[in-house]
Amino acid sequence: MARKKANYPLVEGLEITTLAAEGKAMGRWNDVVVFVPLTVPGDVVDVQIRSKRRRFMEGFVVRYVKKSPLRAEAFCEHFGVCGGCKWQNLPYGEQLRFKTDQVRDQLTRIGKIELPEIAPCLGSAETQFYRNKLEFTFADRRWLTREEIESAGDIGDAPAVGFHIPGMFDKVLDIRKCWLQPDPSNGIRMEAKRFCVENGYTFHNARSHEGLMRNMIVRTASTGEVMVIVVFNSDDRPRITALMDHLAAKFPEIASLFYIRSSTTRWATSTRSATAARTISSRRWRNCASRWDPSRSTRPIPRRPTNFIRWPATLPTSGRATCFTTSTPGREPSPTSAPRVAPGWWAWSTSPKPSPTPRSIRN
Repeated sequence: MARKKANYPLVEGLEITTLAAEGKAMGRWNDVVVFVPLTVPGDVVDVQIRSKRRRFMEGFVVRYVKKSPLRAEAFCEHFGVCGGCKWQNLPYGEQLRFKTDQVRDQLTRIGKIELPEIAPCLGSAETQFYRNKLEFTFADRRWLTREEIESAGDIGDAPAVGFHIPGMFDKVLDIRKCWLQPDPSNGIRMEAKRFCVENGYTFHNARSHEGLMRNMIVRTASTGEVMVIVVFNSDDRPRITALMDHLAAKFPEIASLFYIRSSTTRWATSTRSATAARTISSRRWRNCASRWDPSRSTRPIPRRPTNFIRWPATLPTSGRATCFTTSTPGREPSPTSAPRVAPGWWAWSTSPKPSPTPRSIRN
């Protein structure tokens, strides 16, 4: 028997009085707190309630009766749909003032602490392009905004490279420009997507766990150097090599280029992540020592056999790599022989013989 649909009220003329946690604002209706996202203090809105608790309710705006004079125009085209930058519609100075009020309120009202005068919140020198790391997700179908659906235009099942919709693990918003990380982050993401689409790469489906392209992590440094990590869902070596070589040639500022191969068919629902095998390669680390150096590579998983495969870039294409196998971190590894992955690359893999439902401890 289907669950009866709750009949939540429509609150008309709700005045937003202050900001709340997690990017929401709040007002009061019949002495009940109502949390509303994408609003700022001073807004008067009609709110459709979608969640009701004993002490508070949550809803979304269906109509702006009056917009606050504090409201600012968001500079990002994805604001309101993307899960980040929740207060772009409020000037930065007002954000700092409300954050100071939040600290004072939580310590005095909730913590019952008597405080002296609190100094104002210190602002950041940068309000755009201030992050040094972002992780993007590949999806075989992009998230359609409400405006796109209402326009009733020709909407195709285009892939996406971007961020997850808040609260949805399988919905990804295709990002055209992100204002969080400085260039070449946007260029690397868009070029990787273009190359994959034009060359027939499959994008990941979070429900069926199919598709080659899974994630991409971009880290930028103040020195101008960039690290890129691409996560693949299978060991399609020709496609992997083609994409990595293309990114390395297109963006010379990339100082470290890695890929991770995750051959999982399903993910564990516990606090551990199920990983069948993992291979990481770098174009930057060359002429490595003949012995495993823990200070220069990832620490092995405790109590798990681990294979470390590495070779210098000067070896010919048909060369062999030196492989070390160890069962306990810190013990002397024993060298064996292993085939190369690609010329000029350095790789290592964990759990070379996974069980049907392998697990590895989350780092």
